[in-house]
Amino acid sequence: ILYNLFIYFTVRDVSYIYYVAYLVIVPTFLVIHSGHGVLHVPYVYGLLTVNSLAAILWCLYAAVMLFMRSFLEIKQLHPVINRVINIFLIMFLINVILSQYLDGSFVVKFTAITPTFLAPFVIWVGCYSWAKGNKNGKFYVFSWLPLIVGTLFNSIVLSGFVALNAMSEILLPLGVILEATILSLALANRVKLSQELVLCSNREKSNNLKKY
Repeated sequence: ILYNLFIYFTVRDVSYIYYVAYLVIVPTFLVIHSGHGVLHVPYVYGLLTVNSLAAILWCLYAAVMLFMRSFLEIKQLHPVINRVINIFLIMFLINVILSQYLDGSFVVKFTAITPTFLAPFVIWVGCYSWAKGNKNGKFYVFSWLPLIVGTLFNSIVLSGFVALNAMSEILLPLGVILEATILSLALANRVKLSQELVLCSNREKSNNLKKY
C-alpha cells in the first residue's frame, strides 16, 4: 500500500489511488470475513454488522471498476464500455445504501453472487483492450485470474452452496497476494510505457525541428 502511494505521489497517476483503495478494502474484508477481527481489532469488529460486510464488498467492486477504467484508459479508448462501467458504479452505490436497510442474510447472498457476472466482464474488458492493441491489457488479464478463482470460490461459500473449509480460507488470500504482486508489476510497466511514449514524441519533435 505504501509503495503504491509513493508511486502515485511520484507519477501522479490516479490508477494508483484506485489500486490503493482496493488494497485497503480487500484486507479489511478478509479480516472481518475470516473472523480474525475478533482477535485483532475487536473494538472495530463490534461496530460492524452483516450489512456492513455487504457494503464493504460493494465498495470493493466499485474500486475494481474505477481502477479498470483508469488503468486500461477505457474512458478515452472505449466510450461504450465506459457507459456500462458507469451503470455498474451507479448500481453499486445504490446497493451500498440499500444494504443498510434490507435483511442481512439476503444482502450478503446477493452481494456474494455479484462476482459471477462481474468477473467475466472484467476479464472480457481486459481481453478486448488487449486485442485492440493496449499492452497493459495483457498484464491486467493475467493479474486478475488467480484472484477471480479465489473470489468465485468464496462467493460459492458465502452463498451457502459449499461449507467453509481450509481450502476456502486459503484460496482467496492466496489469490489476493498473487494478484497484488502481478498488478504492481503491471502498474510499473504502464508507467514505463508512458515514459517511452513521451520520449518517442520528444524525439520525433526534435527530428522535425532539425528539418527546418
